[in-house]
Amino acid sequence: GHISVSLKLEAHVSPADQAELSEESLAAILDALERIEQKAMDIGLSLAPSRAADILPLRGVLVSSEAGQQPLSDKGADLLEALRPMLRAFAASRAAEGTALKTIISKQLADFERLLAQAKTLLPQREEAAAKSLQKNLDKIFRAENEIDPQRVAQELALIAIKSDITEELDRLDAHVASARKLIEQKGANGRKLDFLMQEFNRETNTLCAKANYKELTDLGLELKVLTDQMREQIQNVE
Repeated sequence: GHISVSLKLEAHVSPADQAELSEESLAAILDALERIEQKAMDIGLSLAPSRAADILPLRGVLVSSEAGQQPLSDKGADLLEALRPMLRAFAASRAAEGTALKTIISKQLADFERLLAQAKTLLPQREEAAAKSLQKNLDKIFRAENEIDPQRVAQELALIAIKSDITEELDRLDAHVASARKLIEQKGANGRKLDFLMQEFNRETNTLCAKANYKELTDLGLELKVLTDQMREQIQNVE
């Protein structure tokens, strides 16, 4: 996020302050009052007489005595100087938060990579289970049908193999992990890039779950989705 600080200095004058009467301002106000009263009399209106208590609060009648008064520019400089320790503390706090976020996200990426490695070890078992299931279904078809086109069967099997292959998803997720690690090591504002990368993580894990068709792999895919959501929550705090 962003924080902006604005400083506005304004001199306030009250009768309680050390003040002086501005003869020039008072004369102008009294002259204006006289003209107003005259116009009121000309049209037959009667105005209540003005009192000193009504005139004193008017702007410019009382002015602060310059003696002992610090110029506003000097006060501003003093305030800005007093602000510096707070800004340094704020910068240190942000740096500490950034270090903590980097540690958390790095661990999450390591966990994500570990789950990807587990998913890859399941591929041979998944292929074996898929082959057995497919063979079982083919046997049923061959028993039920007298005439089957072997070429058509081969085409359908090839299409099934292509649609169920998750190698590309796993490879892309590996690449996304490497990109995320690179971004968190870079200086500068990379929050938006990381957030976009999390969208890619989410897309690939969704596809992985949809194509898994193997319980153990589906379970790992769901863990990857949960971890992606957790990383994205942390990345919302990255500028």
